[in-house]
Amino acid sequence: MRIQVLILSLFAMLWGVAALVVDGTTGALLAAPVAVTAIISAAGWKILPPAHLAATESKRIRLLVRRWSIVEGILIVGAVTVLQHLHATDLIAAAIAIIVGLHFLPLARGIPERLYYATAIALVATGGIAPVLATGHLRLVLPLAGGAIILWLSAVGVILWPSKPSTSN
Repeated sequence: MRIQVLILSLFAMLWGVAALVVDGTTGALLAAPVAVTAIISAAGWKILPPAHLAATESKRIRLLVRRWSIVEGILIVGAVTVLQHLHATDLIAAAIAIIVGLHFLPLARGIPERLYYATAIALVATGGIAPVLATGHLRLVLPLAGGAIILWLSAVGVILWPSKPSTSN
């Protein structure tokens, strides 16, 4: 669970910093996502590793995460390439939010982490709504800021509501 909190928080920080940069923010305010991530990560570090997680289960989860992260990365590169070719770069952040959201579905089932279903729905909705509600640079800022908030909330959720032991292999 510690690693879940750390990964969620780090990616939230990246999304948060990107949102601020795209919005034109400079200076000390860029440290805000770093501070939020540090606080959540420190809280997550206090979680004891689950005693029930056998080495084989841990290895299975690592392989699952690795496999779906590779798929996610390939889809992101493909989406960015297509959107750049179509001169629709304002949709890149929304597309990435949707892809990242979809990537949480097999993780939610395979880890299992029920909270990730909500993470998936929220990210896909944010990516889908942003191009409809926003124009200009806000088409980039909205899914980036929304993604950061969703990932931070997911990290806090992992801390507050730890998942139950997996019974599947």
